[in-house]
Amino acid sequence: MDNWKGFCKNGRELLKGDVPYAGGPDIGNSTGWTDGGQSAKIPDAIDACINNSDGFFAFDLLPYQKVGLLECV
Repeated sequence: MDNWKGFCKNGRELLKGDVPYAGGPDIGNSTGWTDGGQSAKIPDAIDACINNSDGFFAFDLLPYQKVGLLECV
């Protein structure tokens, strides 16, 4: 999940701590996450965002429920 980690770290550097921010992937993109065989990587993406920003931003909770990962968010 280096891409999400890098995205969040870059946000921290650009914002210089002036405002809180959160990052998170749009897992509703079914070809890559929920229907694309990548759902097992979702918890890693969540951890990468939480650990490198001020929180986690969920675009849509339904895909998390669909793959049984709603409790992760």
